[in-house]
Amino acid sequence: MAFTTRGIWEGGEPILLGFHDRDGTWEFLPGTTVETADGVPIHVGLVTDREPSLADLVDLPPGWGAERGSQDAPWERFEWPDAEE
Repeated sequence: MAFTTRGIWEGGEPILLGFHDRDGTWEFLPGTTVETADGVPIHVGLVTDREPSLADLVDLPPGWGAERGSQDAPWERFEWPDAEE
């Protein structure tokens, strides 16, 4: 299971931020502020088919994220500060 935004799924905005949530779900976002109402639940395979560079995040541990400055830039990984117990 993954969540993205209408702007990404329907409008072609680039995915610049990815999260692997602690519960195992994924979030693929444009890197800007988004409203909950803009969220779109989708099968993670559909998103990765559309954006092959997401394959670079397949081993991202739960509680981690990755960001990039543009669609062609490499992903930079980070651990969420609140992920530590």
